Amino acid sequence: MAAMAHTQITGHISSAKYVDTDTGRVLTLRLLKGLFPSLTFMGNVQKTGLLGMNRQTGNYEVFVRHPRWVPAVQADGSITYGGLQTEEHIMHLLGREYHEGARTIAAEVLDSLKRGQEIPYGALTIGKEQESVAHDAKTGSIVQLPSNEQVELQSGVHEDALLPFAELRHATNARIDQLIKRAEAHPGMYMMDTSVPLTGSPNDNGMQLNNGDGSSYILPWSQRVKEHLIFSDRKAVNILNAIARQHGHTGYMELIQRNGMQALWPAIACQTSIGLPHVQSADGTYGVPLEIAVATADMFNTNLDAIAEMLMASGPLVFGSAPAHLRDYRMQLRYTLTGALPAPFIRDESTLKKRWESGGISGLIFTLDRLSFQSRLPGRLPHAMSYGSAKIRIETKDPHMHIGRIENTIAGASPSLLDEIAHDAFIYLLTVAAYESVANGASPRTYFGDRFKNLSRWRQRRKLTAAFNMHGANDEPVDSLIRECLALLRRLRDTYPPLSAMATFVIARVRNMQTPPARNLREYRDSPRGPISEVMLAMYDRGVTPLEIMKETYDYQHDLAKEIRQLAATPAFFDQLNARFAHPAS
Repeated sequence: MAAMAHTQITGHISSAKYVDTDTGRVLTLRLLKGLFPSLTFMGNVQKTGLLGMNRQTGNYEVFVRHPRWVPAVQADGSITYGGLQTEEHIMHLLGREYHEGARTIAAEVLDSLKRGQEIPYGALTIGKEQESVAHDAKTGSIVQLPSNEQVELQSGVHEDALLPFAELRHATNARIDQLIKRAEAHPGMYMMDTSVPLTGSPNDNGMQLNNGDGSSYILPWSQRVKEHLIFSDRKAVNILNAIARQHGHTGYMELIQRNGMQALWPAIACQTSIGLPHVQSADGTYGVPLEIAVATADMFNTNLDAIAEMLMASGPLVFGSAPAHLRDYRMQLRYTLTGALPAPFIRDESTLKKRWESGGISGLIFTLDRLSFQSRLPGRLPHAMSYGSAKIRIETKDPHMHIGRIENTIAGASPSLLDEIAHDAFIYLLTVAAYESVANGASPRTYFGDRFKNLSRWRQRRKLTAAFNMHGANDEPVDSLIRECLALLRRLRDTYPPLSAMATFVIARVRNMQTPPARNLREYRDSPRGPISEVMLAMYDRGVTPLEIMKETYDYQHDLAKEIRQLAATPAFFDQLNARFAHPAS
């Protein structure tokens, strides 16, 4: 890819269209009148970095931040949008035009699974990115980490990323190594893998905007996101107000005014990625079949994938209290962002490209992976899925790299490694189901819809997670969803014998969500009955302090990690897990 020329764009785009020229297809932009002179901007996609099509290859190759998302710092220190676009903003797109061999590739992957052979094309690799909150072990306050360790929004958030592994047991071993090394590197702290901070306060130093890239990237982005916040949900507003009042503020608005937008996001994420097939072309570069990418992403966008979120519920306390007795506060609070709402399926490659193109030109957001799904409320403009259930990540600066993947992003990390492994295995099995639909020339919605209605639906996802969050897994609509999930898992277990032990383990942990919980975490070590969030909530209701709950949770996670490390040493990993942790209810 040719080096990108610096391009100054100082206005907002009112229209955009493609024009065929002698040098290729270029994008013509017209800026709004009134604010700036009426200008027509033209440039070759190879130089400007704007989203476009290379006519020689037929590929959508490049995407950079829309001008509205590029921060520019003025002399007085204020931050506005628009300004210089440089090569550091560029994202080259690996996705090719429709790959005619997608069905054959999907069939080859499935055949290898059935035979227990190595998976071809680098498909179905497991990558993970875990984020934790740093708590002071003595006080429970959220601690500010050194600037070189800070990520995302808060200065007390620590991120651990894992490269893709061909087998889940190897990814689990690497995850356990993370836990052990992280504890050694941060003495005097509890680095908690939960989806929300269990103790501490939104006023703590660790909850403040980080002093890494926050001021140049997160801060201006968070200002823009304000346009897409929803504060009409009475339950969410009541929770936010309760949190604010417990920490010295009159309500959530005052909390925002004093501490900034980051105070609203006690929502630490866990991303688990499933690698796509990488097909090498004659020039040595790699492409991914978009038909498989779309099918997998749509599968992660279904009602049924809400089970993955429920498995990881682990935040029954938020900042040292339980103001609404939820199983996980992130499930509730993330819906204050429009982009977290369910969004229509992609269904085919042409729709995916149209969303990338229209979303990029209109400036919904600046990365391709967040343009795949676009949600909206009645009377509102569409918004990209900033915190939605799936992302298609197939961008890189090096077209020779193998990084195409689908990311399941909605679930927070869990201090229960059993449920974390079950979550990863569950989305792995959902991906296998997506491949099966592609191999049979159909979308997941068409292929599975008659037998599994929640694989053909997405609109009810928010209601289902809310029902689980407030009432538990035995609530009627959740119970119905679980029964359908178990039927799909049994079908996959029987269809792919080498995955039988994996499916059996996931079945056990899904059924476990409906099991009465152990009384405390000491009992949970021996017999992990019920969701860990409900165990923690029951302890809180009996008067155990949040700081003590956090300490016991931390000890439980690390004790379990050492035990699972021994089980993961053999290829019969899931057989070992089933033998050790199965209980009568499973």
